[in-house]
Amino acid sequence: LALTGGDLGILANEVEKFALFLNATPEAPRRLERAHLAQLGADSAEEDVNALVSAIVTGDRRGLERQMQLLEGSSAIPALRALARRLLQLAEARAMVDAGRKPAEAIAALRPPVFWKERETMARALQQWPHRRIQAGLDACLAGERAIKTPGGPKDVAGWQAIVALGAPAERS
Repeated sequence: LALTGGDLGILANEVEKFALFLNATPEAPRRLERAHLAQLGADSAEEDVNALVSAIVTGDRRGLERQMQLLEGSSAIPALRALARRLLQLAEARAMVDAGRKPAEAIAALRPPVFWKERETMARALQQWPHRRIQAGLDACLAGERAIKTPGGPKDVAGWQAIVALGAPAERS
């Protein structure tokens, strides 16, 4: 419902689309699986990538594993790019925090603005991502994408390995 802006007409059309796809009727209902949503729903893959990025930057190992399973078989490049965008936001917010601003103020000052549902995640991430770790993460994203695009290289395996490595807990110094 949130993705339709509260429009029940749009929601009804989406439900009808899924019913047609599944050949479901009131007399013969069918179970709508996540795989079906991925096939028909335009936003589901983007949501999975966003959840993956949030899991990585907050150190949510279980969330990372769950999202990796959901994204299995897909290209790592969109995930690497989404992660790099988040890390760039974190770098900008980190610079503001290091200059004396409170995390919430730094996040509110980011442009383009951080989606309100992501602000708490960003604040938690700021606690775990010093500048050095952010830079290393950006370097890993770039290296992962470069490895994917290298002729005869490891393709998406390299990208997913970079993502998993970034999801590992930060080293304590």
